Amino acid sequence: MTDVWSLLQRRRRESAGAPLVTFLDAGTGERTELSAVSVENAAAKIANALRDEYDLGPGATIGLRLPLHWQRSAWCAGAWTAGCVVAPGA
Repeated sequence: MTDVWSLLQRRRRESAGAPLVTFLDAGTGERTELSAVSVENAAAKIANALRDEYDLGPGATIGLRLPLHWQRSAWCAGAWTAGCVVAPGA
């Protein structure tokens, strides 16, 4: 089984600057694109914070109450990189 961190690293090596996550806000027309480098960097920072600041690790469940937004993607990637389980809306 391939973990999220390995997938992010592979995507960065193959096409670092290409958009990996695109967020389109229907209300405002806002468009945000995150490259594989940006998502990998955010995931690493979030995973480190979860481990170092909150003492969470593999198997810990994290409740995320985030709207459909690019930030949800970054937080999920970070939590999964730390080995945590994500419970949306918990």
